[in-house]
Amino acid sequence: MSSVPSPVTPRSTKRPHRTASVLVALALAGGSAVVLAPTALAGTTATAVPKTSLNFAQTRNIFLNASLLHSMAGSPANIRQLAGDPATSAKLFADPAVVKAVLADPYVLQQLWNDPTLQPLVAANAQLNAAVGKLLLPRTTPTSRPTATPTTPAPTPTVPAPVPAPTTPVPAPVPTSSNPQVSVLAYGAKGDGVTDDSVALQKAFDAMKPGTDLVIPAGRTFAHADVLHLTKAGTRLTGGGMLLATNENRSSVWVQADNITVDGITVKMGTTTKRGDAWETTGMRVWGTGDTIRNVLIDGAASAGLYIGQSANFTVDHVTVQNTRADGIHMTLGSHDGTIISPKVINSGDDGVAVVSYGGDGAVVHNITVTDPVVQGTAWGRGLSVVGGDHITYRNVNVSKSDAAGIYLGEEGAPWNTYPASNVLIDGGVVDHCNTDTTIDHGGILVLSGQKASAPNNITVQNVTVSNTRMSASRSAGVISYGMQPTSIVFKNFTISNGPGFSGNAVASAYSLINWTLNGKLQANH
Repeated sequence: MSSVPSPVTPRSTKRPHRTASVLVALALAGGSAVVLAPTALAGTTATAVPKTSLNFAQTRNIFLNASLLHSMAGSPANIRQLAGDPATSAKLFADPAVVKAVLADPYVLQQLWNDPTLQPLVAANAQLNAAVGKLLLPRTTPTSRPTATPTTPAPTPTVPAPVPAPTTPVPAPVPTSSNPQVSVLAYGAKGDGVTDDSVALQKAFDAMKPGTDLVIPAGRTFAHADVLHLTKAGTRLTGGGMLLATNENRSSVWVQADNITVDGITVKMGTTTKRGDAWETTGMRVWGTGDTIRNVLIDGAASAGLYIGQSANFTVDHVTVQNTRADGIHMTLGSHDGTIISPKVINSGDDGVAVVSYGGDGAVVHNITVTDPVVQGTAWGRGLSVVGGDHITYRNVNVSKSDAAGIYLGEEGAPWNTYPASNVLIDGGVVDHCNTDTTIDHGGILVLSGQKASAPNNITVQNVTVSNTRMSASRSAGVISYGMQPTSIVFKNFTISNGPGFSGNAVASAYSLINWTLNGKLQANH
């Protein structure tokens, strides 16, 4: 809403936060003990923040410590647990000094707004609520929501009905293979959908040999309550069956070696209660060289569905991701030379398909080509995005009913501090009924510059139809600058129907408009 992530910070799904160091800091700052889980002390992920024993005065002091509050806010659960009971929380948010401290840090305000328990308290405080509205902070996404260009308000249209939850697609037939095949059943996995097969599945994964196939038998469901690790290079996971995660905090399947292929299986998260902020809460996490994810259905995740970080020469082929709480498909941490073929993202909690490069990563995502992407419905976020990335191409796009922009390309400032989007091509497709959220003024397609030292450049969006953007939006497409002016932004061969035209605050030399038709009328070139 990634997301971190104009205000922006690394999305929780991109930069997982470990709770142990934060809780120890809270104990030191508050002068009182904090009950820590053994796993937190051991340095492993502790996704459930233990209760604190701090009194109100100590808690208030922590909220007034700017640096500590900012670091703690990386996981909204930290703040929620620190606040403790509802009475303490209400008292905190009624304290003028606490409100002032929160207003001083847009990131903290965003993370408070992200938390469903604390969001009503933010909304109830006039100053905090006004700040949220003014900044248009995304509830779960890391990228900015530009302030609306002042216009004469138009009647607010009826927001299109949400995309209904689809029937679970059946993965495509599994490609034949001449490799030796071994079933996970041979390692004691039951596949009855009830038994926790975590240990047996991991035993099978660890026993894989290069050039062999490990089979998840079709028609069987293998429940697992812990993260599963694929660590043997040159192997293949296949078979048509389902891996069913039963613990939202430890639900992921990790592909963490080179030349691994995963095809023809379903990766499903049973039930989630909140947005996750750790890699362990993704549907599938991929990092390596030469990995292929093909004909896979990822259904449900507390954070991103398919997270690709520090990956090279990867292929994602006919993968469907649905019902996630964060991005559907997210590429970050300098991933490069990737090919995404016919991805489909349905009902994502943030961006559908996202390329994100944070300055702190030290590397820009580059040389990514996405063909025939379909994004249907985002609960919060954009359809397709490039928030920092170089030589990124999307072809023949189909985006409908996104909460914010259908296509969002840009660079974001503090505290997120991303690289610029550069050498980006969007060629062909449809953006329909996008920016449905009336509190966000993106429009159908938006290019945003949010830093003073650099800006988006060499971006071409062409051969696109933008239809049914709500008339109360400032634009169907536009270029906005809050920092350095972008350069060489080209919008060419646009057909806009049933929506507003172009608008933005970028200087005229920053962009070109070529061969535009607006609601049936040919427009002059710019």
